[in-house]
Amino acid sequence: MLVHINTMKALADQLRSIEVNIMDEDVYMVLLMSLPPSFDNLVTSLESMSTKDVDLQFVVARLFHEVSKTKECESSETTALINKTHKSNEKLCFYCKKPRHFVRNCLKKKGDENEKVNQACEDHEQMFVAALSANDHTTYDWIVNSGATQHMTFEQEWFTTYERISPRRVFMGDDTVLEAIGKGSIKATMQVGGQFTHKTITQILHVPKMKNNLISVNKLISEGFKVEFDKDGCKVNDN
Repeated sequence: MLVHINTMKALADQLRSIEVNIMDEDVYMVLLMSLPPSFDNLVTSLESMSTKDVDLQFVVARLFHEVSKTKECESSETTALINKTHKSNEKLCFYCKKPRHFVRNCLKKKGDENEKVNQACEDHEQMFVAALSANDHTTYDWIVNSGATQHMTFEQEWFTTYERISPRRVFMGDDTVLEAIGKGSIKATMQVGGQFTHKTITQILHVPKMKNNLISVNKLISEGFKVEFDKDGCKVNDN
């Protein structure tokens, strides 16, 4: 599910980079239509909601919740087989394994589900696709990445401003999970009008175990920049 969502976001960002008007509503509607039949009930529920109450982040959180719920149901079925020797009239929760209530009324399950939904929303902020070879670039290069949702670097010494943050999970395209531990600004050398100059890039996450430095196309566009790709490379223009 994570790889599928990232692929959809990357395609949308690529279309935006060539000035195709893609709204978040378009992205999550295409995402919903691409789901297998097992998600039909969820899709029907989301489609019946007002568009004012639904956005891409909300849909992603609900999808993670649905995947988690499906796994728990499978686990509950297995537990039911293990506990088939219990008396038929004895209430046993398949989730917390305690008697006198069913899983649908389990307070522990409801609490865990709420926590997972909140975590899914937080994780969604840091998801990106990055299938890059460390041998193709030097450690000083900044790679413009259409799948990244945040600017990121592994080098703490480059920051001109820096603050520690609570560790955030960063999901790589190969399902590797890294941690961002700080954020701040960096002065980068870039070519402007044929001349090299220093420009400050803000809101960069510090991810020590990354192998590349990423500039997020999605982040640039959200800040009002225009990103163009052609045979000569990538150009980023301000107003």
